[in-house]
Amino acid sequence: MLEKAANGSAEDQTKLTEYLRGELENDSVLQEQVQKLAEEIHLEITNNDIQARNVQNVTGQAQGLQVNDPNQPVIQAGDNAKFYFNTTPNPK
Repeated sequence: MLEKAANGSAEDQTKLTEYLRGELENDSVLQEQVQKLAEEIHLEITNNDIQARNVQNVTGQAQGLQVNDPNQPVIQAGDNAKFYFNTTPNPK
């Protein structure tokens, strides 16, 4: 059925759709996984025309990292990191 649906069989696509809807209704974890995947696919499709060099799509609770010059140091920090550029922090 899956191969026939993938090859364009309308009848098998309908059967597959009905089956998947039933599975999603009964499994909340699967619902969340499918929703996340759908959002990622949508983001890729809608933002795929960006041709800039330094574009990064970071979704959910992920952290992005870009290294454009492999000869430069890389600074990775946690959630509470503070960076001070050309200033001195005021201690409290």
